[in-house]
Amino acid sequence: MSMAGSYVGFDPYQQWLGIPPHEQPPHLYRLLSLQAFEPDLQTIAMASDRLLGYLGTVSDPAYAPIATRVYEEILTARATLTDPYRIMPAGVLGAARLNGFDVQSFALGTGGTPVVLYSLTRRRR
Repeated sequence: MSMAGSYVGFDPYQQWLGIPPHEQPPHLYRLLSLQAFEPDLQTIAMASDRLLGYLGTVSDPAYAPIATRVYEEILTARATLTDPYRIMPAGVLGAARLNGFDVQSFALGTGGTPVVLYSLTRRRR
């Protein structure tokens, strides 16, 4: 699944991060090239730093929008996996995805903190 849209044949997950199409979209740990449910916060931080450093070397201006999007996804993965208040939902949803479920989220509420509901649907084989 290429996020590149107009860049036919270019798959940033595969070409930059080594994530093959059958593992896309990647869960947060896979995005950082980590084993699922890696508990070491320093390992998570170092993995994200390594990938962010690599994306910083993408010099072709044509790929800058894609590099920026992947960069932001990696920052989000790092923030989620190193924040104890965000990791529980991410871990549960990651496990659901790894075990053959598609996950959709829905934010409800007005003002204040929204309530997030999740819908799990088993993928057909």
